[in-house]
Amino acid sequence: EVNFFSGNYPATLDYCRTASSLLTHKIRFSETALDSVKIELYKPKILLLKAKSDYELGSKNDTAKLKNHSSSLAEALDLLNKRKILVDDENSANLIVEENRDLIDFAKKIAIELYQLTNDSSYLDQFVAYHESGLYNRLRSRIDKENAIRFNSIPLSVQREDDSAKKAIAHALNEKDQSIAIKKYTDAVKYRESWLEKLKINYPSYYNLRYGNLQSSVAKIQSSIPANNTLIRFYFTEGQLSALVISSHTVQWIKLGKPSIDHTITTLLTNTEEKIVLPALNQLYEELWKPIEKMVSTEDVIIVPDGILFSLSFDLLTDRPVKNYSELSSHSLLSKYNFSYQYSPLMLGTGNTAEKGKENYIGFAPGFFENAKKEYVAAVKDSIRMDQHYLNLLPQPFTNALLKKIENKLGGDLYLDQQSTLENFKHKAGGHKIVHIGTHSEFNNERPELSRIVFSKNAGLNKDSNSLFLPEIYNCNIQSDLTLLTSCESGKPGYADGEGMVSFAHAFNYAGSKSILTALWKIDEQSTALITEQFILNLSNKLPMHIALKKAKLAYLQQAQGRMKAPAYWAGLVLLGDADTIELKKPSSSFVIWISLIPVLIGVWLASRKLLVRRA
Repeated sequence: EVNFFSGNYPATLDYCRTASSLLTHKIRFSETALDSVKIELYKPKILLLKAKSDYELGSKNDTAKLKNHSSSLAEALDLLNKRKILVDDENSANLIVEENRDLIDFAKKIAIELYQLTNDSSYLDQFVAYHESGLYNRLRSRIDKENAIRFNSIPLSVQREDDSAKKAIAHALNEKDQSIAIKKYTDAVKYRESWLEKLKINYPSYYNLRYGNLQSSVAKIQSSIPANNTLIRFYFTEGQLSALVISSHTVQWIKLGKPSIDHTITTLLTNTEEKIVLPALNQLYEELWKPIEKMVSTEDVIIVPDGILFSLSFDLLTDRPVKNYSELSSHSLLSKYNFSYQYSPLMLGTGNTAEKGKENYIGFAPGFFENAKKEYVAAVKDSIRMDQHYLNLLPQPFTNALLKKIENKLGGDLYLDQQSTLENFKHKAGGHKIVHIGTHSEFNNERPELSRIVFSKNAGLNKDSNSLFLPEIYNCNIQSDLTLLTSCESGKPGYADGEGMVSFAHAFNYAGSKSILTALWKIDEQSTALITEQFILNLSNKLPMHIALKKAKLAYLQQAQGRMKAPAYWAGLVLLGDADTIELKKPSSSFVIWISLIPVLIGVWLASRKLLVRRA
């Protein structure tokens, strides 16, 4: 590695040959079969360094050499994937994840260069497969790391047996006697294979989450795109940004170079001044959208971001320099397109089918008002046990008022203030078309497993009794068309890779929610309530979700004044997932009849009162 990073590629190749010989020797004389497996984990790094050095020394347009590199990297990835099931210690697991990351990045680079040189679509398929599998492998590694995680729709006994079947392979290889180890290993692998087949048949959602094949061709993705939609998948590869633009009839690959967007996006998230924000909006348009604009022939657009682009709402990009926020409603991409987002193109068409008999709406809003906090302080008393983070959360009066309005409009169930507990959410959220969580939440990019949603406090339980952490979402039943997570995204450590949001979306999707309306950044409660109220009204008028959100934002811009028109107040709300129409229930016919009779009954009552007065 030292030689490689210092540019001494011939020496790197010499060391790779020596290392291969050493590993072969170590594997032959290792004390246990498991030791040999762990030692062999280092082989992929050797293959990677060898391929990288050879690449640097050779011609960049040598197709034959690039194909050799591709084969070598495929071998390295295959070796790592086979070994993942055999390790049960955290260090080896981390090694696999990190080497997968480096390997996948370079394998993607080689695949796309081969595609550009040969125009062979199989290399584009390979690139997409590498990238999406890398994303899912990171999610899966985090799930595996959370040993106590529970999964909805699968009995705990089945999950325990699944974990046991996996560990049996590693345990078999701990045998000192090599012949016994091989016998136990062979039996454990056979049992594991038959067990996975049972999981695939009996618990398909769980199987696909943890073990399903992630391979998917561009043609298959193309066939999954809804009619009259364009899919734009952004990719960062070794600092270079590219876009794959797919419609029902075209597939186009566009290199966007190395756009200087990190600072620009961070500027948008931390400023509201027109003189700072407006130039950034047009700059982002020039770097991200203008190069692909001619390829987008539909109004409905599905964006699959990558890296820092998970923190960007494409609504706010402007196709020309604008002078003030009032021009955003006519010169931003919001006025031209209906955007929805996905965290992977593999999610297209995987939403759960709507269930009959669902109620329209359920809402949860803790409020975080002072009276509830005072009750909590009085009950806890012990300052050491006091949850100071909870006490510092801002009250949310607009959110509570919003949920009441929506419940009046759609009907349904409300859990407000002290009733908005984590326990009520877990037991009551399922069985509704729209699940609304109006609270505070956190996306943690550095440690996504600590991302959480905050509910009302129960003083009698532990400090985190009101926090729904990301791993717990997998065990929730949130079968719904839409989850509204209208909460302040507060406390995010950085905007770098969007892993926190990806993980949240992944968890909610597994829990049964087809789509999520959520916030990319810290948002204003009042403006969010206004947009969400109009969004729900548009949904009740049978508009598809992405169009309902667009019109709600435009309506907000028409009525907002001054700095309230700044993108920080309205652009952060985005739709992740399917953008279908939600079939909300209408009031029953008997209810409508009774409502229509109310004026008549009142008239009869008033007339009878007058008659009684005259007679008296």
